[in-house]
Amino acid sequence: MSDLQRLIYRLITAPEGVEANARCGRGIGLEGIAAIVPGDGRLDSLERLDIYATAYFYRLLNCLKEDYPTTLAVLSEDRFEKLVRDYLAAHPPTKPSIQHAGKALPGYLRGHCYGIEQPYLEDLARLERSIIDVFHGADAIPIERKNLESISPARWPTMQIRTLPSVTILDCKWRVGKLLRAAAEGEPRALPEQAQVSVLVWRQHFTVYHREIEQSEACLLKLAEEPVAFARLCEEVSRTTDENDPVARIGKLLERWLADGLLTAVLPGG
Repeated sequence: MSDLQRLIYRLITAPEGVEANARCGRGIGLEGIAAIVPGDGRLDSLERLDIYATAYFYRLLNCLKEDYPTTLAVLSEDRFEKLVRDYLAAHPPTKPSIQHAGKALPGYLRGHCYGIEQPYLEDLARLERSIIDVFHGADAIPIERKNLESISPARWPTMQIRTLPSVTILDCKWRVGKLLRAAAEGEPRALPEQAQVSVLVWRQHFTVYHREIEQSEACLLKLAEEPVAFARLCEEVSRTTDENDPVARIGKLLERWLADGLLTAVLPGG
């Protein structure tokens, strides 16, 4: 990028606007801008640059609206635009791909006045962001029931399994999954219940799903983020389950994980 390109980029991306940035004394000033971006009979130098600055902001705004549709719906158009202006001033994009522009928005909400007024917004935005990240996450081939059936029972204790790299578990303070689902299905949105919950987010084929899971299941799936021996998972189930039959418990979980396509790499032990 040339010095001129850097200058134009700084001017059109300045949160305070092109004119305010030019007048602040940190740049080349109004006369310098006129020298490199001359006006014409219709628009002066600042007005010409403002066209690009406005297009730049609204492109990012529209992108974040698509990334956080339920957060947008909860806040309203005007308040969401105010949030995005504040956010971009604090976190200007640093990567070429627009996909990364809103990555820090959930954390930013924690200290923003809107997030303080409505504290569940951070968890809601985290869930919406996770859906994006899971959709774009690394590919892996999930294992199927037939893969497990081909392994002899004697080797099950030492075989290793793990979750797909895109599988994500969020620990939330609010039950925002219901809010997100209600918005997607066009149902009335109720204030989410405050509760410590774990939300599983995963991709199957080209669709991203999410559901609340029990803390015990969350612990098992977190354990399987790295290859883990099946015997180790069984030990954890025996230690944490309230059910009388831990074998049945691990069986049910395994069936559901296989159906949801959560697991990859089965490595039978020697």
